[in-house]
Amino acid sequence: MPEITAETDSAQDHGSRENSNERSEGSSNENSNDLELLDKALQDGNLKQAKKIHARIQKSPEANNFSRKVRDRFRSLSHKLKELEDWQIYATSPKRRVLCEKMEALVTSEDHPEQKVNEIKRLHKDWQQLGPSNTREAQRLWSRFKSASDKAYDVCTNYFKQREEVREQNLAQRKDVCAEIEEFAKNTNWFSVDYRTVADLINKSHKKWHQYKDIPHKEHRAINEQFFTLLEPIQQKLEEEQQRNYERKQDLIDQLQSAIDTTDDVETLVEKTKESQINWKGIGVTQRNADQKLWKKFRRLCDRIFSQRDQATKQKRIDSKTAQNAAKKICDELSKLLDQDFSKEHFQALRSEYFQLDNPPLQQEFNKLVNRAEQRIEELYELEMVSEIKRKASICNLLEERTYNLEQANAGWQSAIALPKSVEQQLKDRLNKVTDENGLPSIERVCVEVEMLAGIESPDSKAIRMEIQMEKLQKGLAEGIREDRSKQQQFRDLQRSFYCLPSAHQGCFVERFHTAEQQLEKRFSLS
Repeated sequence: MPEITAETDSAQDHGSRENSNERSEGSSNENSNDLELLDKALQDGNLKQAKKIHARIQKSPEANNFSRKVRDRFRSLSHKLKELEDWQIYATSPKRRVLCEKMEALVTSEDHPEQKVNEIKRLHKDWQQLGPSNTREAQRLWSRFKSASDKAYDVCTNYFKQREEVREQNLAQRKDVCAEIEEFAKNTNWFSVDYRTVADLINKSHKKWHQYKDIPHKEHRAINEQFFTLLEPIQQKLEEEQQRNYERKQDLIDQLQSAIDTTDDVETLVEKTKESQINWKGIGVTQRNADQKLWKKFRRLCDRIFSQRDQATKQKRIDSKTAQNAAKKICDELSKLLDQDFSKEHFQALRSEYFQLDNPPLQQEFNKLVNRAEQRIEELYELEMVSEIKRKASICNLLEERTYNLEQANAGWQSAIALPKSVEQQLKDRLNKVTDENGLPSIERVCVEVEMLAGIESPDSKAIRMEIQMEKLQKGLAEGIREDRSKQQQFRDLQRSFYCLPSAHQGCFVERFHTAEQQLEKRFSLS
């Protein structure tokens, strides 16, 4: 614009004042408004806005025809604008230096290139917000700032170059995916296609597409449009097939429900269910969430029918095998009883329960168990009998040792356990001191026989031991008499003989007998 000077003012004074007065009132008002806006911008400290308004006033066609009053005010505001510019330069220089230092620090920073580039952009934005660099100091700082910015960005160049290469490779992969889809659509016979391969193609294509998602930004729209355009008709065909299969499965569910409602025969329902399961497996792909809901309905119906079958089968089995199950239970209990603490009363109760069954089955197994039980009862009786013999023999010992009198011995003699008559009589004779020792084996002989049975040497009774051995040999060879008693039964008989003999003043034989007895008792209890 023409420079406003003192000479211009003088020329205007010599001009016609009438021309000045004839200016349009509209132009005067417009200039006045701009001055007001300039004044307000300066008061708000808005340098950018103030410079814009100031330039507009200078370029105004009426700038040379301003009145003195307007020119004076414009000069005053121009002076304020200059002061604001100076103040801003003074205020922003420290900030520009700080930004220079931050940018220079980025040159050697180990931050990730992405993070570094974002920081470069942010610092540039902060620089712009400080206003134009139209002073020497500002220009000098700008050169420093720009130089550091270029160096910091150069550090990131290799990273972005490699990233672009990767993006190009990913783009090529996405193009391959599109080519595969296009080739599949072109070569597929849609009248006989296995839609499981279609679903597999779609799933794998989406997976690859997501895997190679980092591509050049400018290619995003075009390649995505190509992908979804190629995939859409295939997806639509798959969804149509899924819907048809959904309806087929729903029909199977409805048919099975109808069979349950109208059929009472369990076997018929089971056959219908098995047939439905085979048909279900033959139906192709369906949409996953919808298929899971259908399967739950179908599975509930199948479980319901198979549960009815299981209940009917169970009842039938119970009805037809009641006796056999009961017999099996009795046999199991009896077997368990024989393996644990045996009870004669429990055995008799089980035997009674078994014979109450109609035509009781498992007779062979039951008879074997009964034989074992009776043998166990016999063994228990033997133990009770030996214990009773020992008890009565101890009474005889006390009487023979004169610790008891006959009245005391008779008082302790009675018992609920019945002994064999011959054994009971021998013990009675010993109690009443009428034992004819000449008719009984000597206590030494019984002791030796027990030692022979236990496999213990008899060094103090060699003669008697040899005599016994010769007798047995003679019976076996010459007379043909064989020992048919078990070793345990032989042992029990020797016990009876021993405890029926007077044992007073024969302590050594008693001690020897008890040693052999303990070994045999231990051996037979483990057998």
